[in-house]
Amino acid sequence: MTPRSCPPETELLAASRSGALAETLARHLETCPDCAALVAVDEALRSTAQALAGQADLPSPHTVLLRGRLAARRAEAERSLRPLEWWTRLVGVAAGVALLAGLRQVVLTLGEPTAASLGSPTPVQVAFGLGLLAVAALPLLSTWRRSAV
Repeated sequence: MTPRSCPPETELLAASRSGALAETLARHLETCPDCAALVAVDEALRSTAQALAGQADLPSPHTVLLRGRLAARRAEAERSLRPLEWWTRLVGVAAGVALLAGLRQVVLTLGEPTAASLGSPTPVQVAFGLGLLAVAALPLLSTWRRSAV
């Protein structure tokens, strides 16, 4: 079985879509049942598509463009803040190490206080203090990062 089509089929569809049907095409449409069915189906499909497009609650193109631009800005801000996040993590690890070392030193000096432990601070105690300061600063850094995005 081979499909048949009328030679003016494409002209008929184009003319019916534009609304300007020539006399010869109108006469052919009256005599050819296949072309009449084709134009009727095309009109039904177009009207259904228009009705569905009218019912769709689509955002305006301006809204879609703004959302895309905002998403791109947010992604760029997150990308630019990645080094700060890594430094924050590094400071957190360093602070944890310093806290553990300082805590170890404090536990050892609690057992036997000496004159040296009561005088100037040792480097471990300085690191312990800096670790405490860094841990106290971490929430401030994360708050600043969130407000920058």
